[in-house]
Formats: sequence, structure tokens, C-alpha cells
Amino acid sequence: MPLGCLAAAWLCLAAAHPFYVTLCQIDHNPETRGLEITFRFFTDDLEQALDADAGTRLFLGTPRELDRTDTALFDYLNARVQLDLDGTRATLRFVGKEVEPDLTWCYVEVVDVDAPSDVEVTNRILLEHFEAQTNIVHVTVGGTQKSLLLREGAVSGSLTF
Repeated sequence: MPLGCLAAAWLCLAAAHPFYVTLCQIDHNPETRGLEITFRFFTDDLEQALDADAGTRLFLGTPRELDRTDTALFDYLNARVQLDLDGTRATLRFVGKEVEPDLTWCYVEVVDVDAPSDVEVTNRILLEHFEAQTNIVHVTVGGTQKSLLLREGAVSGSLTF
């Protein structure tokens, strides 16, 4: 699905919000030899999960946001997302976030990695909070995009490029 269509679909979902869905886009960048990873969340769902994990309200995306919010966010992601590239566990690095009232984007990277042939993704994001949670993962390597649909009972999947 083209990115413009994805953005339009997210706006429609954000308005109605009858679904519990996150999107994870993983792109291999051959020029930088890295993976550029973007997560898209409904802000209210993410805030609920982060607050529960932190044991306190973090005020995500507000002027009252706590200084430790980025750390709490990365800890949350790092505990629930694993990438194995050609059989080797990747180390995720937090880059930043953008928070809007309805949607939050989180940016993560994996540095110093050649184009993988095999990508295994485990994604348990929000599963402990929402029974109907679905995590869509798109992976692009060498111009080829493949996708996974992950949820409770099927939190991992493998792709071969």
C-alpha cells in the first residue's frame, strides 16, 4: 500500500478508533547501512500502556510531559520488539518521537547492518492492554516490501528477501 494511502487510512482510523492497531515500518537504507524503523500508535493507547508500565502518568505529548518519557517509551519498545537479522539479534537505538493528539510516531534505528536476507520480527506492543490488538509490520529490503500481521497467539513472523 502506498504511504499516502496508509496516511489516509490512519486518519480515518484515528477519527473512529474502533480498532487497536499499530504500524511498524522497517526500511533498510543501503547508504547508511542501517535499518530505519518507524512505529505509529494511537496516542491514547500508547499513553495508557506507558503510564501502566511507569506506574505514574507521563503526560505524553503535553507541556507537562515528564523528562523520563523518552526513556520509558524506549524501554517499552525494547521489551516488546525484537529483530533478528540473519539469525543475529539486532540492537535497537532510540532516535525520537513526534506526538500529536491522535497519533504518535516513534523512531528507532539499527546501525551498521548490511541488507539482511532473513528478518524475524517479534512484536508484542500493546498486547497486554488490548485483547483485539493487531500489529502490522512492513519490512523493505532492496526495494522489496513484505508484511506481517501479528497479534496475540502469533507475535512473531519471518520474512526472506
